[in-house]
Amino acid sequence: AFWGLAVRASLRRRKYGASHLVLDRTPAVLGERLTGKVESGVPKATVPRDGFQVRLQCVHRWKESSHHGASGSERRTHRRREVLWQDERREPGHITARSPSFEVAVKFSLPAEQPATTLGGSRDGITWELVVSAAMPGLDYAASFELPVLAPDLTSDTVRKVVQER
Repeated sequence: AFWGLAVRASLRRRKYGASHLVLDRTPAVLGERLTGKVESGVPKATVPRDGFQVRLQCVHRWKESSHHGASGSERRTHRRREVLWQDERREPGHITARSPSFEVAVKFSLPAEQPATTLGGSRDGITWELVVSAAMPGLDYAASFELPVLAPDLTSDTVRKVVQER
């Protein structure tokens, strides 16, 4: 399964190139609007018939370990994820004179009652993910991004301090 995903990702990069997320404002803050665009790499000549699906989700990720075998000495780690919140929309994508490919609008209201990003160097915690996809002839387009989403009570001074400490 892992190798199949890796091959598919490699083929997508070869066909569409790298996708880039450009947010109007960073970091994103709960209770505010998240706006920007994804520079998709989908060429102008290949119009996605149904447009682009844009999905934003707040996800709790964690690892669980289990023991197997007669003596319980075999240990397996399972990666788990639970979607706590999600919103999605269809966007047609648009072409600009300066871009050789489609740009996809990103427009969401971030719910104030959801948790902020907690994942740092760890694989356990809360993350916000933006996924953009489109049905295409041959290999479908797909790109995903992890976003830093902060609680509204963090001031810009606090954010600067956190960024400087890293």
